[in-house]
Amino acid sequence: MQIDFVNQVFGTNDFGARLKVNLADPTVCRFRALVAFVKRYGLAYLEPESTSFLTRGGTMEWIVGLDCGGTSPEALEYLLGLSRSYRPRVNVRYFSAGSQHHVFHPKIYMLDSANELTAWVGSSNTTGGGMFLNCECMVQLKINKNVDLTEARLLEALWDSYSRPSPYLRRVTDGVIQKLVERYGPEQPGESYNPPRHPIRRTRSHLPSLPRLPRLNRNYRPSTQPPLRPRARELIMEILQETRDTQVQIPTEVLAKYFGLRSDEIAQIRLRYKENNLTRSIKNRNIVHHRGMHRVELETISGLRRPVIAVFHRDPRRRDTYDYELLKNGTSEYKRERRLLQNRGHQTTATSRLWLTR
Repeated sequence: MQIDFVNQVFGTNDFGARLKVNLADPTVCRFRALVAFVKRYGLAYLEPESTSFLTRGGTMEWIVGLDCGGTSPEALEYLLGLSRSYRPRVNVRYFSAGSQHHVFHPKIYMLDSANELTAWVGSSNTTGGGMFLNCECMVQLKINKNVDLTEARLLEALWDSYSRPSPYLRRVTDGVIQKLVERYGPEQPGESYNPPRHPIRRTRSHLPSLPRLPRLNRNYRPSTQPPLRPRARELIMEILQETRDTQVQIPTEVLAKYFGLRSDEIAQIRLRYKENNLTRSIKNRNIVHHRGMHRVELETISGLRRPVIAVFHRDPRRRDTYDYELLKNGTSEYKRERRLLQNRGHQTTATSRLWLTR
């Protein structure tokens, strides 16, 4: 067994960076976290590696605490979205004795590969502070499952002591999120959105820069409605000049009519780019919601003269899979579809993109 110590000090030697590197290891097949406090910003720091990990078939288990308002409704909403998108490989539960006198307070992260178990035990919550801003201490254990049998058994027993069925362990649901909003309100500004000025100027450059995350408003009500059933098989849509070169904004009506998603529904779609009837790339992409806008990453549009027209076709065998092709500005195919959009297409405003579903 190998033992190492992680001494995180104001953004240097940050625990979050180690966790990201290990989560990106292709040999890792299982991730488990037993964590008292979870915030959306901490999860956003791990989001790229978490998405890749789940896409390649990994399993993820979270047991979090709801005591003292340390876990935000935004964090639970994100984790619940993952559990629905990657069912049944993501399991999200919370542990609570139902009393502020008995607080659930562990911080343990475990990563399994075929022959090795890597675990961190210490003080880091899954928050911006726990991942990189605060002074935190973690012990890193690398255990060979074939040699360090006693240590592996002890860690598994520790996990089992919280994960086995008990009256204190329950599944996270929309109702749980709603009660958390009513009791504590949405996640407040602070480390989650605006990391404070660094106490030591020379180390400020070590702090990661993350986008400002959306917040739930105080009138948030989780959706209890059944999934939408889109009828359209084809989407023709203009791609205009976006803030980012590889980002595509999706009109809210298209989100519902074609993708079958509500405006706050977390989802991942599978995109197959086709050119001359040949599949050139296959990507899993999240549909991101931010300040009333909905976007998806489409790296194939990088460098193309705008506007471009994208034609999407739904795979009849899989609801979350779409084939698409790009019609470049100036080609005969582009001109044909452009005339169709001008005659029959829809627009949100006079200057927004044209689109048509059928």
